[in-house]
Amino acid sequence: MRMDIPAVLLVNLGTPANPTPAAVRTFLRTFLSDRRVVEMSPLLWRPILEGIILRVRPRHSAQLYQSVWNIDGITGSPLQYWSERQRDALAQRFGESVHVALAMRCSKPTIREALSDLRDQGYQQVLVVPLYPQYAASTVATVNDEVARWLLAERDHMAISVLHSYPDFPPYIEALALAVEKHWEAHGTLDCARGDRLLLSFHSIPLAVHKAGEPYRRECELTAQLLAQRLNLDIVTVEGVCDESVTDSGKSGVDTAGPANGDTASGDGGGRGDLGDGDECNILSDGGCGGLSVTFQSVFGPAKWIGPATIDTVRALGRAHAQRVDIICPGFTADCLETLQEINMLNREEFKRAGGGEFHYIPWANAEQPWLEALERLVRRELPARYGLA
Repeated sequence: MRMDIPAVLLVNLGTPANPTPAAVRTFLRTFLSDRRVVEMSPLLWRPILEGIILRVRPRHSAQLYQSVWNIDGITGSPLQYWSERQRDALAQRFGESVHVALAMRCSKPTIREALSDLRDQGYQQVLVVPLYPQYAASTVATVNDEVARWLLAERDHMAISVLHSYPDFPPYIEALALAVEKHWEAHGTLDCARGDRLLLSFHSIPLAVHKAGEPYRRECELTAQLLAQRLNLDIVTVEGVCDESVTDSGKSGVDTAGPANGDTASGDGGGRGDLGDGDECNILSDGGCGGLSVTFQSVFGPAKWIGPATIDTVRALGRAHAQRVDIICPGFTADCLETLQEINMLNREEFKRAGGGEFHYIPWANAEQPWLEALERLVRRELPARYGLA
């Protein structure tokens, strides 16, 4: 019984158990059944989910998962692998002063299983840390919901707090900046004169959700502003229709309804589809010299999503014959399908096909020391002072 030290529960979205249609179907059913992920009446949504999506998408999605499974020395799912490495590294940093555990929102171990296990071990103070730097109802709020469901079902409660978000936490911003600078040391800095661009690609959310009061876009823009200041770059805005991404049902992307920070793809990661030969979304037309742009990925279906879409942006850059694009995904704390397949494979292909030059995806979290340092400092900030961890 360890009642004298706190416990920290790291939470990520989760991943299919293996890259097979059956495992993907099970995972997507859990994820897409959440009312905060798909804000539609179950009477309308359930027939669509069970009758169409879960019949059509799992086989194609399994093929996408197979493209990132067991790659680069990683065993199994990249998201699962890196989340476990983060848990172990954080536990090592705290030693005997803090117990660190891991849970997944839509796979094993579940949040409720992890909380029961911590309770049974005798922990009385639990800090839940969703691995989502920017708050969204479809991510952090779903974690809160699961914690609440556990509390409602149990008589013996622990003191549980859930971290809201940390889009402006200085060590987090520094971890992003150091990853970019490390990449530039190895590959050279961007050349403003020729229109090189650093893209910050965040998961998108439906425009209706944004207009309903979601703070997500504001927090993404805050992260971008602070990172731009740290790197001494100008933020170059994308004007016009790109501010709202409308997906093409023929090129539907990742089947999520919010920023998932995890393995949720069941499409091909596309955006609006072909913009055509027009100039409506020419991101080089603002007169800026390179710099930093904020984009949003993983949109799907016929609805409008917040934009500009990452895939539209890389196509436009390619058509403008940009010589180089670097992309970093600040909202993803562990590499997953949406970073490795959608960004590093699909968006790379689209950029080059449109006429672009070099394409670089910049990993920044996983088991990188600046991110682990940021995670440790975040936990120390949030745990009560009585534990002497400040």
